Amino acid sequence: MFIKLRIFLTIGADMDKKDEAILRILSRKAGLPSRSLSKMLKIPLSTVHRRIKKLEHEGIIEGYKALINFEKTLWPIGALLMVNLAEVVPGKGH
Repeated sequence: MFIKLRIFLTIGADMDKKDEAILRILSRKAGLPSRSLSKMLKIPLSTVHRRIKKLEHEGIIEGYKALINFEKTLWPIGALLMVNLAEVVPGKGH
C-alpha cells in the first residue's frame, strides 16, 4: 500500500530561513527521513531534529496525516452523490 504523509501548518509564526526550508520540503515530502533533509539543506542532523521538535512544540507543525492512494489498493471505492434536480421552464429563468 502506498501511503503519503502531509503536514498541517499554522501560518504567522516567527521562523528563520532554516525553519522555512524544512517546512517547505516537509510540506511536499513529509515522510522524508531527517537524514535526507540534513543532506538536502546542508545542515547537521541534530539541527534538523531540534528544529522539527521546536516546530512541533510551537504548534507550527500540528500533526501528520496519511494520504492513501486508493487507486493502488484493492479496496473498493464508492461515492455518495446528492443531486438537486429543478424543473426548468422556458422563459421563466433558472
